[in-house]
Amino acid sequence: MIEEIDHCRENPDNHTVMFTGEGEKVFCTGGDPNNKPKGG
Repeated sequence: MIEEIDHCRENPDNHTVMFTGEGEKVFCTGGDPNNKPKGG
């Protein structure tokens, strides 16, 4: 996986990296959708 990340870092055409998985547990990065300002 480290080699793939290095490849993406070195390629200026890559703007997004997506990791996928399987199983019953969930992990998410970013903002908490339940903690947003009013009107947002």
